[in-house]
Amino acid sequence: MATATKRAPAKKAAPAVEVEEDDLLAGLGGDEPAAADELDDEALDLLDGLTEDQGVAWIPADDEDQPRGIQGTVITRDEIATDFKSPDNPSGMVPFLEIQEKGADGQIWSVRGYHTVLRNQINKHDPQKGDFVAIKYLGVKENRKGSSSYENYVMAKAKR
Repeated sequence: MATATKRAPAKKAAPAVEVEEDDLLAGLGGDEPAAADELDDEALDLLDGLTEDQGVAWIPADDEDQPRGIQGTVITRDEIATDFKSPDNPSGMVPFLEIQEKGADGQIWSVRGYHTVLRNQINKHDPQKGDFVAIKYLGVKENRKGSSSYENYVMAKAKR
């Protein structure tokens, strides 16, 4: 006499769902997302944080009227592409910081790590949004061999 084997009931595959590109969450199940016209405008406030640059470019090497040192709170940390690639920066990407001086109405400075020493200082200290930092331009310095010069900077970051 043959014995019957019990089989687990077959699971039904989830039906394929066609969704528009802007509604990918709808096909994932669970709670239905609210229609776009039902969303609170406050919830869609992501655009406020997407600015390329809201500060004054800090370029003390090219503008004697600018302060030689700046300090404040990092409000943006990013990288930007440049057209200049070199052996010490083959990607051409440089760090970008926006630093707001103390106070709600404090000056916002945009700092780009174009100069090698400044780029190295930013990468070494790795400032993040919310950190308090200071950067000082020390002027043009000769290298040890005296064969070339460079723009010199130092940076400090407060410990959290």
